[in-house]
Amino acid sequence: MSKLIKSLVGAALVGMFLFPANSDAGVRVYVKIGPPVRTVKVVRRARPHRHAVWVSGHYAYRGGRHVWVSGHWARGRTGFVYVQPHWKKTRHGYYFVAGHWVKK
Repeated sequence: MSKLIKSLVGAALVGMFLFPANSDAGVRVYVKIGPPVRTVKVVRRARPHRHAVWVSGHYAYRGGRHVWVSGHWARGRTGFVYVQPHWKKTRHGYYFVAGHWVKK
């Protein structure tokens, strides 16, 4: 094999580890107890600009317990829809899915 081909193959292999194709390619941390049920009155400040998207408040798991993270406005992205942060229940327990953008 030529040096160029070996270099390209090596770069491709390194790229596969540095830039995984799947954005969910992370470690999931499961907790046995899900977030508490919370009834809140959401008081939103006025929308800062017409492209702002509301990120809802949610529970995060920190220091061995669930803590409330308040909602906030985020800058919208043209051509994308925001998926709110949430918890998913599985047979292994609960895991957190961070808010993220999905192409329309």
